[in-house]
Amino acid sequence: MNPKPVIEIHHKDSIETQFLAEPSFPARRISQPVVIYLAHLHSTFGKNLRVTIPLGMTYVHSYLRSRFGDSIVVRQFTTVEQIDAALADRIPDIFAFGNYSWNTGLTDSVIAELKERHPDVVIAVAGPNIPTEKSIAEAAMNRKPTVDFFISREGEEPVANLVAACLRLDNAREVIGTVVNGCYSLTKEGRILQGDPLGRVGNLDDIPSPYLTGLCDEYLSDPEYIPLLQTSRGCPYGCTFCVAGHDWWSKLRAFDVDRVKAEIDYIRARTANPMLRIADENFGILPRDVEIARHLRAVKDQYSYPSVVQVYTDKHLTRNVREVTLLMKDLIPLNISFQSLDKQVLKNIKRVNIKDTMIEDAAAFAREHSLVLSTELIFGLPGETIESFMKSLDKVLDFRFDNIVIYALNILDQAEMAFSEYRERFGIRTRFALSENGYSEYANRQNFEVDEIVIETSTIPEADYLESFKFIFFFNFALFYGWLREIVFFFESHGIRATSIIRAMLSDPAQSPVLATFAARFVDGHRAMMGNSRDEVADLIREAVKHRPEQVVDNQFGAMRFQYAVFSDLFTEGRFKDVVREFADAGLRAFQKADAALAEESFSEQLDVIVQLTELSFIPLHERVQEQVTVESRFDVVRWKESNFKQNLTEFELDQPTTFVLYIQGYEYYKKLWDEPQEDIRRTYLRSFASTNSNRRRHLIYEDAHPITPTEVKGAGKRVEIRS
Repeated sequence: MNPKPVIEIHHKDSIETQFLAEPSFPARRISQPVVIYLAHLHSTFGKNLRVTIPLGMTYVHSYLRSRFGDSIVVRQFTTVEQIDAALADRIPDIFAFGNYSWNTGLTDSVIAELKERHPDVVIAVAGPNIPTEKSIAEAAMNRKPTVDFFISREGEEPVANLVAACLRLDNAREVIGTVVNGCYSLTKEGRILQGDPLGRVGNLDDIPSPYLTGLCDEYLSDPEYIPLLQTSRGCPYGCTFCVAGHDWWSKLRAFDVDRVKAEIDYIRARTANPMLRIADENFGILPRDVEIARHLRAVKDQYSYPSVVQVYTDKHLTRNVREVTLLMKDLIPLNISFQSLDKQVLKNIKRVNIKDTMIEDAAAFAREHSLVLSTELIFGLPGETIESFMKSLDKVLDFRFDNIVIYALNILDQAEMAFSEYRERFGIRTRFALSENGYSEYANRQNFEVDEIVIETSTIPEADYLESFKFIFFFNFALFYGWLREIVFFFESHGIRATSIIRAMLSDPAQSPVLATFAARFVDGHRAMMGNSRDEVADLIREAVKHRPEQVVDNQFGAMRFQYAVFSDLFTEGRFKDVVREFADAGLRAFQKADAALAEESFSEQLDVIVQLTELSFIPLHERVQEQVTVESRFDVVRWKESNFKQNLTEFELDQPTTFVLYIQGYEYYKKLWDEPQEDIRRTYLRSFASTNSNRRRHLIYEDAHPITPTEVKGAGKRVEIRS
């Protein structure tokens, strides 16, 4: 394969500091290979896990093998059980760990135990959580004296430099306390040593594919691991909340397109997991991404793999992104991530969104091609107020996005937002909570991965910030999974804001007791999980392990995970229809207040149609239902939906009632689920949230239309007449 020229986008890499040079070691005098262990750990304690193939570790592995051949022996691990077995067999010279927000505590625990038993093993830690700033790195290394080397950027070259240095020594431990390019290390006195931080890997194809060399086969054969594909590295955007916003990462480099296509074929032929994740920050930013999407389309058409693709496309709706989305329309949504629509907030986080005219164009494009249109916002960004955030939501609703998710604002280590001057500037205060899949045990140690959650800024007081989580809970219920999509847009088409309806429901629990109960359950539980320090969180989880172990085993910690737990409660307790009716009643009260002069009978008639459509669209996971149901109505609800819900339903009144079909796409999946023993219905729902499945609702079509589904819709189904 002849690598094609690497594609680069603007960058700001510049090195002004003078760095120490690597020492010149004599040639190695012993012949046995250097033994290197690599680890990218995840907890195996809980259930409902979401684990991807450890691609970063396997990149390092393949690069080392290509550089050093028989001079080294490399083994790779993802669990502590594997590490214990390997250490019983052989002690390595070097042990390098991948460090991420989801495994820092577990990694620290394993390193501490390893150094206690085998102090001569050289320990290196790499990953996005490792500081790039020298002073911060020095403080961090002095807090972790068991770590010999920190690697803060791409890991392949620095780990190779560390191996090369050891190959020139009589004993690998002699490298401890020396200068290695791409690494931080400490002297015995605790003074930091910094080798040249190095540029990024110039030609990514110098790193042999870990898939095509078989290094990922053990993970592909395990259905617990979701295949992870990387087609390029780098991000030209500088968002302050993201670890990809650093200047040194702004240059975009790409793997050879033929190699990427070969990896897709290799994964398809061997994976036991039906999903695929793409690691690129902005897939579709390069013209060649269209060719990759076209290849994925061909693979999907021939082999029915993948079932779904998890990917972030470029932030701008370019021609490339349109083509990519069209090619993968049944695998990915058309996603436009906003985070906020307030101009000052966007300035504070160094983000530029697309213009309103482009959003309108994107919405029209999505409707024209039957694409799912999705977006996401982050609540509580610096400078955001409650009202400015509601205005952002209203604007997104005006564009009729199908899926809208609100995320809580977390502080990520090494993102600009994590630095003290940024926190002080915007009055950011935080608390801590166990992260998703964040509990593990090793060598009689309990380990805790902890998220840092914003609970106050200079523009949103703590009490208002935390109370807003009730709103977020219900908004995500309504529009992230779309369980109330049609009824939300029905009211929006009449000028009744969904944001106002939800706020009114939450302000008057007596009128909406079911929503009030579950929203309070979510917020109270979320607050109870938070501590003022990482140590306080550890104490909370120790108590939970003793007295409520199922909460830890079922992986219910973290804002999103606990939200899923409360959603599961709502479904298993049979309260879905109650919530639908409460929202409908609250919207009706708002409409009567705003437009009392309009004919209430006509409005109520339309609302009744939409309420029943909403209820019938829900697919229960614990109760077998038919593949299709039919609905009779004198309003053309299909055309109303195709019009992007922009007009009133009265604009689509028919001369006579017509039959519509609500069918389940992928019915075989649900049949299999219903046939499984269900000892705990709640866990069935929790497990469903652990995987991406956008197909959670019935699809609406005309009775004579042919549903796009792997199996034919058979039989007349159950007829549900909506009197109108």
